Amino acid sequence: MPHYVVEFGPLILLMVISIGSIIPFANASAPAQSTIGTVIPIEVPVLTNSVSLNGKVDGDEWSDAPQTNLTLLCTYGCDHAPASVLSVTVRLKHDEKWLYFLFQTNWSTVLSNVNDVSADFEYHWSANGWGPYTFANYLWPWGIGWGASEAYEDPTTQQLIHDHGASKYPVVEAYGNAVGDSLTYEFRALLKSGYPDHWSLSPGGTYGVPGVDGMMFMEFCAGPGSFNSGCPWDYYRSVSLNLLKFPMAVPSATSTTRSASSITSLTSTSTETTSSQSVVLMPFSTIGLPGLGPLSGNQLLIVILLAMVVIVVGVLLYRRRRGGSRSVTRVYDPVVTVPVSRVEKDAAVPEATRTYARAETRETEVASVTYCPQCGTENLSDSKFCRECATRINSPRK
Repeated sequence: MPHYVVEFGPLILLMVISIGSIIPFANASAPAQSTIGTVIPIEVPVLTNSVSLNGKVDGDEWSDAPQTNLTLLCTYGCDHAPASVLSVTVRLKHDEKWLYFLFQTNWSTVLSNVNDVSADFEYHWSANGWGPYTFANYLWPWGIGWGASEAYEDPTTQQLIHDHGASKYPVVEAYGNAVGDSLTYEFRALLKSGYPDHWSLSPGGTYGVPGVDGMMFMEFCAGPGSFNSGCPWDYYRSVSLNLLKFPMAVPSATSTTRSASSITSLTSTSTETTSSQSVVLMPFSTIGLPGLGPLSGNQLLIVILLAMVVIVVGVLLYRRRRGGSRSVTRVYDPVVTVPVSRVEKDAAVPEATRTYARAETRETEVASVTYCPQCGTENLSDSKFCRECATRINSPRK
């Protein structure tokens, strides 16, 4: 077997196994393969009050939708984010054509650009409800005023396709408003758009259930350059939607809530206990490098493969340099000193023959010597006749 196969075979095998374990995750849809926090169920009744998308709660337009308080968990940029959690309030309802959202939170950090905040909703789904997810849909109401984008994942290439302004597929409309630190977003999305690679939701169904259809997330993105280069600070929470077929009676004095936390500023402490939260796993859509923003699954795969190539090349160069400077030490029998050229020429001689020759030489060197009494020729001690004059040797001569 060639020596390079022996030396580098395990390394190559390890690299192939590593790539094989990475590809399923890189081909997955952008979000995590796990929920982020405990999944909060949200009931979505049929509306009885129409909604004006102006970023304001006008009169009783949202009184027919139950209020759900969420604690969003920081998943990206948390080392520099103003807080590790964000309290938000959401209300959802539908009219069998549109799904309406009301998203409210307090954001005390000064904004240099109105587009540096967005209230987002994501849905990642597949036939079996588990990842890697075949489809992904994003709704991005961004900035203050009119503005919304959507994105969907191509199931063939696993590429996330951004539809800025929802100009290609008009599936979402949104309006954001800010009053002091209070941010309010009103937006709506089609339940069944009929467009390829977009979701199809029906009243009577429950969505965002892992193992059934997939996962849903409420998200808040904020920070300098959010609109152009991704979210410097990203907050997520897993939710599920139960689309009712009927209106829901909501008490006017109190709101139906799903947690004990209320809308607070980022400097306040959320009342939702961390003991009820599951382990936070960072979605692929929020994994990023300094200065580059979030990376998609395929971009992350490329970065990992490049890093592996650099490591493998470095190891090969290191071993080659060590091999070039290594000197070979030849060890010979301490009794018989044979030139290097002799060893090389005798390399083809059977081992048994070489062993016998070395043994015979040792005996020759250590044997006693006797001399012929007639001619004085040196003979071995066990010789019976002189090798020169054939005279019988009786005893050693000293």
